[in-house]
Amino acid sequence: MTENRYMIFGTIKFSDLVWTDGTSPDPIYNAAGLPNLCAVCHDVLGSESHLREAISEDGFHLRLSLTELRASAETAGCRLCAISLRAALYSCAGDPAFAAWPVSRFLDAHGALEVRLRVHAHLRPIEKRRSVRDIYKLGVYGAIVGGKIQTWGLDDTLPFEFRVYALEGDDEVKAYISLEEYDRDFDSDSAVSKIRSWMAACDEHHSLCSRRPGSGPLPTRVLDVSNPAMLRLRDIDGDDCRYAALSYCWGRGGGQVKTNNSSLEAAYSAIDPSFLPLAIQDAVKVTRQIGLACLWVDALCIVQDSPGDMEKEMGKMGHIYRNAAVTIMAANASHSGQSFLAPEGPPRRLEQLRSPTSRFRLPMIFPDSAVRNISAEYPASGGSGSSEPLDQRAWAFQESILSRRAIVYGTSTLTWRCEEAVEGWNSWVRGHHDFIARNIRLDRRGGGKLYRNVWREVVRFYSPRKLTFPEDKLPAVSGLASEVRRLSAEEGDDPGRYLAGLWENDLLMQLVWFTNPGSSRDVRGKDGPLWAPSWSWASVDCHVIPGHDEAARPAGTETDILGCKTELRSEMLPMGQVVIGRLRVRGCLVAGSLVPRPETWLAGTFAGRSEVVLKMDCYGAGDANAVAEA
Repeated sequence: MTENRYMIFGTIKFSDLVWTDGTSPDPIYNAAGLPNLCAVCHDVLGSESHLREAISEDGFHLRLSLTELRASAETAGCRLCAISLRAALYSCAGDPAFAAWPVSRFLDAHGALEVRLRVHAHLRPIEKRRSVRDIYKLGVYGAIVGGKIQTWGLDDTLPFEFRVYALEGDDEVKAYISLEEYDRDFDSDSAVSKIRSWMAACDEHHSLCSRRPGSGPLPTRVLDVSNPAMLRLRDIDGDDCRYAALSYCWGRGGGQVKTNNSSLEAAYSAIDPSFLPLAIQDAVKVTRQIGLACLWVDALCIVQDSPGDMEKEMGKMGHIYRNAAVTIMAANASHSGQSFLAPEGPPRRLEQLRSPTSRFRLPMIFPDSAVRNISAEYPASGGSGSSEPLDQRAWAFQESILSRRAIVYGTSTLTWRCEEAVEGWNSWVRGHHDFIARNIRLDRRGGGKLYRNVWREVVRFYSPRKLTFPEDKLPAVSGLASEVRRLSAEEGDDPGRYLAGLWENDLLMQLVWFTNPGSSRDVRGKDGPLWAPSWSWASVDCHVIPGHDEAARPAGTETDILGCKTELRSEMLPMGQVVIGRLRVRGCLVAGSLVPRPETWLAGTFAGRSEVVLKMDCYGAGDANAVAEA
C-alpha cells in the first residue's frame, strides 16, 4: 500500500468501508457506523413517493456515477451510500482485474462508470401485517454498468438484507412495525433454559456428539467451580472429568489474572472469584448453569512463567478443546475484562459514532405523515467474515474448529454448535454460526485428503488473524496440525513430515502461495526473529492465499524438491516454532517482467514481453523501515 491508496474517513480506511477479502470482518459493519445520511438516502424511505416505489415489487431505482456514489460515502459519510457502494462493487467480484487490485485504485480508474441501485422494502405477509407500512426487511441491490468490466446485472446480484424492527419503548413506531428488538440478555432465565435444552437434545439424539473423543492427554489441572463461594485449581484424576473450556480474548494490559509459580500453591487452596476478570467470572457462571463442576482457562490452568509447563500444556491444546464437554466462546468480548453475558444496548439515535456496528437507524414516513426513525440490523455473520472480536484472534481459530460442542456468545445472538446441528437463539440475526468451523471439516465427508484440501482452507482462513506475538503463528495452529496428522493416519493417509506449516507429501503444491492482493506484507528485517522460513506461508504476517486446490493441480511439473529440513525450537512442540528451515529445489527459469512500482499499475493494463509478471510487495504507510531493511 502507498499513502494515497486509501482515503481515510475518521479512523476507518475507506477500502474497509466497502470491501473485504472474505475472511476479515464484513465492511457493512463499518458502513453502518457512518454518522450521516445524504438527502437522497434520507428520502428513500422518508419520502412518500419513494417509499411507495420501495414497497412495490420492482423497488426504488436510482442511477448515478461511481464517483458520485463514492464521494457521498467517503466525503459526506452517508451510511446508506457506503452500503450501496459495497453492493455495487460486489457485482464486479467475478472479474479477475477487480479482484487483483485495491478498491481505491479500481475506483480511481473506473469512476465514470454508471451505478444502478435498487432498494426493496419487504412488507410482512398480509395476514400478519399490522399496517400498510409494516416492513420487516430491507434489501439493497447494486450493479456497475459499462466499460470492460465483467459484472453481474442488477437482477443477478444478491442483495444486502437488513432486518427492520421497532425498538423497545418506541410505541409510535410499534403501532405500524410489528417486529421488535430481540432479547440480548444472555444471562436471562430464558437464555439459560435454551442452552440446557440444546445440550439435552444433543446428549439424547446426536450420535456423533455422544461418542467419546479419541484417547489423548487431558489438561494437567482445571478450575473447580463446584463451591459457589470459592474457586480452586485441582489436578485431573483419571479420564472421567467432564469440564468446559473457555475460548476468549486476553486483550492487552495488566488486567489479566494469571497463575504463576509464586501463586500456584495458593491457587490449589482458594481463588477469590471477585478478583477474576469479568469474562472468566461469566464463564464460571455459565459452567455452573449447565451443570458442570470444572472449567479450563488457559491463564489460570497453565503456569504462565514456567516454560516447561507452558510447552507441556500447549502440546496438549488440541486434545484439551477436543475432549471438553463444551467450549464457552466469548465471541463478543474484546478482552478478558469485558463481560460477554451483559447485553449490548442498541443504537438510540440516528447519529452514530464512527465505529463498526451491525445496527443503525433510518428515517421512514408513516401513514400519519410523520417521519420517524426505524431500526435496521445486518446479520452478524454470513458467508463473509465475522466482526466478533474473538474471530479476529489467531489462537481462537483452532479452538473453534477442534471443539466438538460450543456455546457462542455473539454480539447479537446466542448460538449452539455441535457435530450435528447449529442452533440460534435469534432466528433472523444468524449471528456467530461459525461459518469457518462448518466449512473446515476434520473428516472425510468432504472427500479428498485432509492434509491437502482441508489444510489449504486452514491457511486461507487462519493467516489473516491477529497475534500479539508473531512468533506464535505456528504454535497457535499446532493443535489443528496434530489433529490433521492423527485423522490422516486413521484413514491410512500419510501426510509426511510437518515442515513449518506445510506437509511433506504435498510440499510442492503447498509452496505455491501468495499474499492477498491489497494486503500489506509484513517483511522482517535481517535481525528480526525467525518463527518460520521465508518459503513458508507462516513467515508473513498477512492474509495468505494458497495457490492450488485439488482440481487445479497440473498434470506434470517442471520442478523437483531436492531436500527440505526444519529444526524445531522445542521438541515438546513438534508442530510449533522453527529456528532453522532449509529448502532445495530444481526447476526451469522463464523470462519475466518486473513491475517495481505496483501502485502505478492496474491489473489487466500491463503489456510486457512475458505472461509472467513480478510485482514488488505492496507496502502500506509506515512500512518504509521494513522496505529499507528488506
